[in-house]
Parts: sequence; C-alpha cells; structure tokens
Amino acid sequence: LRIRDCMVAKNPKAKKPGGKKKNEERTPLPEDHPFVLALKTLSIPALQDVNTRLSDPTRKLQTKQAIAEELVLKFTIDRNAAPGPREVRILNRVGLSAPIRFFVGTNRDHVEPFWYYYKPSQSKTLTLPVTIHGQLLPKQIDRYTFHAKKGQPLVIHTRARELVPFMSDSVPGWFQPVIMIHGPGGKELAYGDDFHFNPDPMISFTPPMDGDYLLTIRDSIYRGREDFIYQINIGKLPMVTSMFPLGARSGTQATVKLTGSNLTQTKVLLRGDAMAPGTLPKIYSRSFLGAKVLYSVDTQPEVFESNINNTISASQKLALPQTVNGRIDAPGDVDVFCFQAKGGQTIVADILARRLNSPLDSMLQVMDASGKILAFNDDYEEAMNIGLQTHHSDSYVRLKIPRDGRYYLRVSDTRNEGTPAHGYRLRLSLARPDFDVYMVPSSLTFNPGETQSVTVHIDRKDGFDGPVRVDFAGKIPGLRLSGNTVPAGAKSVQMTITAPTIPKPVRGKNVKQPYNIRSLFNTPQTFEFKATSTTGLKSYSRRVIPADDITQAFVLHHLVPAEKCVVMLLNSSRRYQVFVPTKARMEPVRLTPGKTTMMPVAAPSWFLTSQTHVASFSLVNPPKGVTVKAPIIKDGKMLLPITVDPNSDAAKGFRGNLILDVYQSRKPGINPTNKKPYSTRPYPVGTQPAIPCEIIAVKPAK
Repeated sequence: LRIRDCMVAKNPKAKKPGGKKKNEERTPLPEDHPFVLALKTLSIPALQDVNTRLSDPTRKLQTKQAIAEELVLKFTIDRNAAPGPREVRILNRVGLSAPIRFFVGTNRDHVEPFWYYYKPSQSKTLTLPVTIHGQLLPKQIDRYTFHAKKGQPLVIHTRARELVPFMSDSVPGWFQPVIMIHGPGGKELAYGDDFHFNPDPMISFTPPMDGDYLLTIRDSIYRGREDFIYQINIGKLPMVTSMFPLGARSGTQATVKLTGSNLTQTKVLLRGDAMAPGTLPKIYSRSFLGAKVLYSVDTQPEVFESNINNTISASQKLALPQTVNGRIDAPGDVDVFCFQAKGGQTIVADILARRLNSPLDSMLQVMDASGKILAFNDDYEEAMNIGLQTHHSDSYVRLKIPRDGRYYLRVSDTRNEGTPAHGYRLRLSLARPDFDVYMVPSSLTFNPGETQSVTVHIDRKDGFDGPVRVDFAGKIPGLRLSGNTVPAGAKSVQMTITAPTIPKPVRGKNVKQPYNIRSLFNTPQTFEFKATSTTGLKSYSRRVIPADDITQAFVLHHLVPAEKCVVMLLNSSRRYQVFVPTKARMEPVRLTPGKTTMMPVAAPSWFLTSQTHVASFSLVNPPKGVTVKAPIIKDGKMLLPITVDPNSDAAKGFRGNLILDVYQSRKPGINPTNKKPYSTRPYPVGTQPAIPCEIIAVKPAK
C-alpha cells in the first residue's frame, strides 16, 4: 500500500446519475487512525519528506515491474519459536509466490518506518542488544544511535544478501552494505564492507569510553530501492570467525577449535557418528545465528597435515583413500603430499575450503616423481552455481594415472595469503561417481487438469554419467509426472507435472465414491521427489532438492535451494484442453535432421470438426534447430510437423523432452451481432505433457 492511498478514505456512496460512479470523493481519516497518529510523532524534516511523496500522485520511487507493488504484513511470533530462518510465501487467488527469507531472532527488534528520514541528531538511542530492520531508498543513508559502555566487546552483524540473495537488474547483483561506527566525538572508529568473501559485513568493536555511538549504513555506491533491505544485530553476541578442523569422519567424533569474539568455549565436539556424509550446519549459539559454522562429514580415514611438508623432499605420505585436514597458516605456506598409485587408476583430489566458509583461494597441482606437473586447477569452473557462492575458488582434479609409481599433491593459496583461518579439507581417493538433483521452481500453482513444466538439474560428480529417473517420493493421487528421465550425460532436462481434475460424485445408493481428491485443492501441499539411478552393479537413491533459478546482474543464473517444494491446487472453474501424442509416453519420438516428422496428436473430438477455431503449437526452450509448424488435420486426425535443421546443434544428437504450449484462435470472419470482424488473436490453452524425444545424430560427410 502506498502512503498516499492511506491518507484518505473513499466515499462509496458518491455516484453519478444512472448508477455510474463519478470521480471518487474522499473523506479525511479520523484523528485516531494509526497513520495520523504516526504522523504526529515525526519531525519536521520527516513530515516534509512525507509531504513530498504525497503531493505528487504520479511520483514513483521505482519504475521496475519486479518491485512496483508493496504489501504490508504483520507477523505474530510465538514466544517459544526456535530462532532461525523461515520461508514465507505469499498466497492469493492467482497462486503462490517464490519463497522469501524471514529470520526469527532473540534480540529486541527496532523496525525503521519506510517513510522515515533520519538525521544524526534525530535518531533514537537504542538499547543493546537490538536487531534493526531497515530499508535503503535512493541516495539514502540510515543512522542509528546506541549507548555502549567502555570495554564492552560488541559484534555488529549485517544481513542483506542473506535476505535477498540476488537481483536480476542491478550490478553486481545484490545490495552491498557498508557500515561505520562513529564515537561520541564524531571520529570514525570502525568500518566494514564485507566479511572474508561474504558481502554482508560483520565486525567486532570495543568502545573506548562510555557514551552514545552512531552506526551508519549505506550502499557502497549510494544506490537504493525498495528491495535494498537489511537486518543489523548489535550486542555482546558470539561471533565465530574460523574453526579447525573443518569436519570429521562419519561414525566418529572430533573436537574442533573455534576462533572469534564473545565465545564461552573455544572447543566444541562435532558428532559425526550420527551424521550422513555431506556438508552440514553447526549452530554454536542458538541465541545468535551469526555463530553458525559449516563442517563436512566423509566416510574416508582422516589425517592432520604436518607443518613441515613444504617441499617434495619433506612431503607427507598419504594412502588411498584419505582425507587431510590442513591449513595454509602463513603467507607463502605450501603443503606437499605424496601417494602411491597404479597405472590406469582414476584418482580425484578435491579441496573443500570456500564451500566451508574458509577464506582460502586454493591452488592444486599433481606432479609425478620427477616433479613434472600432470594436472593443475585453480578454480573448478565446471561446478554448478548452487546457493549464494559466486566464486568457485575450490580446486578439483580428476586424473587417470599413466603408470605405477609415486605422485605428489601441492596445495597453496592463489593470492599467496595465509592465516590460521585458511583451513581446508583435501579428499584424495579413487573416483566416486555420484550426483545431486535440483528441481526448479520450488513453488507451483495448478488449476484443475493444468500441466506445468519444471526443470531438473543434475550436479554430476566424479565422472557420473548415467541416466537419472525422478518420481514422487510418495503416492500422490491424481498428479502425473511426464518425461521424468534425465538421459545419460545430460545436466538438465524439462519435465512436466499434470494436476488432477475434480471428479464428479458417483450417484446412487451404496456406491463407493472415488478417492476424495477435493481435499488436495485450495490447501498448500508439501511434496517430496526422489531420484534413482542404476549404473552397473550400483544403485543410487537421492532426495530431489527444491530450488529457484535466480538471475544475477542480467546474465548469471544461480540455483538457490529452498527448504521444501510447495504445491497449490486451485479449485477454479478453468479447464484445459489436452493435445497429446498418440504414442506411448515412454517411447521417445525419433527425429531425423533434414526431414520433417509427422507426429500424430490426439486432439479433442469437437476441435477436429470445428469450422470456427484453429490451434497452433509453440515449443518451450527447444534444442537449437528444432521447429514446429502448423498442425494438419487429415482424415479426422491431427498431425504435427516437426523439423530439425541439419546444420544446427540439434543435428549432432539430442535426448530429452519436447514441451509444447498450445494456443487457440478464431478463424477470420464477421460477427453477425455487431457486424465487426472476429478477433483472431491466439490465446493460450495450456502446456502439454512432456514428450520424450531423440534426435539421431548425422554423421559428417567424408
């Protein structure tokens, strides 16, 4: 709601003769209205700012469609609610929104009114600890005053990118906050614009004297808009800056050393005995989520890096497989390891550092006994953009050993930096093919009988190249998943989910009614999906992780995982016509480059004989070179021509799905009622279930 829409109330009784409404007359709000009461608390500059906004009804803060609307929500939080992040989705008659991040904390909250205009002398003095919620508009600088005592160790932790991970229409693609603290005399005492590689600043500050201190927050280049929101936690809060080691072996326990501020204990026991392998969060203090750390659990034997392995002659011996807990603890430090391998073996050396919030920018080299470099990697560029990570600085090498003998691994920092916080975990093993599966989007809305497309991404690891099948984790009555196999070697494929229709009740006495599908409608449902694969003698089963594809700075795309996949089935009156191939859905349609394939389509019977309407088809994100033409109705059947350009990328071979959008339009003619031409604009009928497709590769001419 815009402020100007809250100022006055509409008079619904004012109408023109004939029942038509005239220009809406408005009446002043009552004196006890919350907005009027809020105006009375504002200063003169703040009132001037409000008046500027209200006096020009055409003035908009932003013209971008993505942030053109505002919605005010009121949250009631239970006293016993566990602190931590939540996913909030907006639900209206159209459907579900993408998830929005909302954090529940334990500190006192101070919410900045979004129309307020702050001046240093006008800012309210806050009592610590406190959590500040604010928003930066264009060219705006927010200032807050808080009282602190001498020698009190304070932590100032900012969340901005953690709330809104990426922005599609700005550079670098997120809000980059800068925070400063000025003392009672106006001198700058602390400054922060990031924390290691994280753009959200977190600083530790000790006041030199009792008094009021000024906290200032702004964008690094003085930008601002409605989605430049932030959350600042201030107080004597625990802050973990690093830990070592960065993980433990599954089935064991490990004691890790913590470094930071306001820590009641510097050693914590990590229980790997009850954990499955993977990267897991560890919350040091539930009273403040800034003390969360990440650690890794693996099944391999583990060893600590020795501090005297800087050269090949002093290299540390390893055995296959083994995981090394090490760190580059000084500038110029280098860690060298040696191992024995047999010719023909495929070995993998994988560094986990940046993925565990370590500042290390690793560099990895594999050398033979003579010191010749056989493989080298700085940043693993083939890694998928998953989560908030934008710099894949962890190194990865997969190498086929040429002959039996001794080989060396050399680990260093690309920028020649090093501190005790530059920890890492080095996994040395034979290749362990595996995969993770992500499904986009995490919020789906269906009308009865509607079909929507989803994209499944496969993060293939250690050379895994097999096909992957995706299914519902449990029995979901009425819903159908089509094209649910990711071909071997493919990194992504589009699938479709078709919602059920609402069945009519069966009439008659003592007649068993069908399953009550109506209970699924108009209530958000949480669905789980599973991915399975069988390669050789090994079978895999993995949970499908819901995610959203978010654009960063116009070009880059990131898969941001969500906690759950939420599906909304709307009980609407809209119905969808189905045009599907007559062949079995599991049989792929085979296309030949340079030729037109006529695919039979089962269309509604009334449409095949219609003299007034015509259908058209459009491919959704097809492989380059695949086109569809207007359907042909012959002998009471519909044929859909599909052509593959022999000079396109698709001619090299393709296995996946074709997704078709169907449109319906009126044939040209004159409306006998008003003597005007009919509108021939096509309108969407719906997306059709996925069609498995295979394009036979064309062999190049000799």
